[in-house]
Amino acid sequence: MISRIKFLLLAIFCGGMLLTAVSAQAQSGPVPSERYLRQHYVLTGPDEATVLMDARSRALRSATARIFFTDYLLRARNLITPYLEQNYAPFISHERVSKSEIQGGKRYVEVDITVDCEKLFRDLDEKKFLYRPAIRPVLYVYMAENFNGVPVSDFTGRQRILEEINKRGEVRYLWEEDAKRPTRNNDVTVPVTEKKEVVMTDISPYEDPTLTSATLLAACREAERNEVEVFLAGAMILKTVRENKEVYFDKFQAVEAKCTLQLVRADTGEVLSTVSTAFTAQDRDLDAARKLAARSVIEKMMPELLSTFDKKSMPTFTTVDKPRKPTSKWDRMMLREADLRLMTVGLNSDVLETVRQILAGLGGNVEMLTRSSFAGTSVISVTWPGQMSDLFNRLHQTVFPGLNVIFIPPNGMILQVI
Repeated sequence: MISRIKFLLLAIFCGGMLLTAVSAQAQSGPVPSERYLRQHYVLTGPDEATVLMDARSRALRSATARIFFTDYLLRARNLITPYLEQNYAPFISHERVSKSEIQGGKRYVEVDITVDCEKLFRDLDEKKFLYRPAIRPVLYVYMAENFNGVPVSDFTGRQRILEEINKRGEVRYLWEEDAKRPTRNNDVTVPVTEKKEVVMTDISPYEDPTLTSATLLAACREAERNEVEVFLAGAMILKTVRENKEVYFDKFQAVEAKCTLQLVRADTGEVLSTVSTAFTAQDRDLDAARKLAARSVIEKMMPELLSTFDKKSMPTFTTVDKPRKPTSKWDRMMLREADLRLMTVGLNSDVLETVRQILAGLGGNVEMLTRSSFAGTSVISVTWPGQMSDLFNRLHQTVFPGLNVIFIPPNGMILQVI
């Protein structure tokens, strides 16, 4: 009898643990700081239906931007607005039109809309519109290489970039399989654990997508589809500058390499860094001089290009009561290593500069990095050695026309134009 009771209690305990695990799994994903977001709009349009659709779209996009306050970010942004406009009903918990009248031949509508952010976030997560930035993000490389006006066939410069990435280890490289280099996955310079096969179809990895905004956008979209968070893009131009120059009874060839590369965020298209440099190399053999120039110019550029991922201590931000571990710019901007997150709604650059000056005036250096922006809402990662309460009180004392300051525990703040 006692054994049966023990068995029953054990079954109940295990069942409870299982339900807890299932419940936790069901609740995984981004959690909004507040479930409901109420928005008030005064809009005009040709008719009430059109105005209400505009208001719903604005409310849903504004609510979507709140995702930046969580650990998640948006991708496939070009598809989000059409998706929300076609599927708005489940996410709007309340809608009330307080005024609807014709003024000057147009329909004037005043409406309150409440969005269920929890339901919206969960749906966007299920539809793969959301992602969590990685500690070691996946990186890809698009680079054109030309020698004396002709595309090269061995991609020496690009190969050197891959070797430098593998050596440094701050990022992971997305390894492609394509017709030009069918044995690339067998390259011994790449750790097996880092290889991830993909076929890039829209933009060739041997082209420069930064030449036009359309090709850059296409590169961003293709990178997102392959879970790439950042990519290098640019071109290397090599040319012969001296031929058969006699040095100590020997003849040398000299080749100059000029290279410009950008580090680009795939989700927003934002350029995180741009580096341009040149290097001239010489050798008895012209092709050897070309390869040496290509490899050398890349080696010269890479430390600055990937400085976003360097984990460095920040003594200028360190205080006695707030020791700081080494972090990278990527950690502070994209992850949770900044001191606070500042959400701005409808603010211009002048107000943000005033906020930065207030932070500096309260003591210590200030670093403000835009984590992401969408539909007039931005979240800024702020590194600053002061206290949240001091900033909150100082902002309340500062006269901003129509500005509402809201504290979001433990380290968030919303600045919103009323």
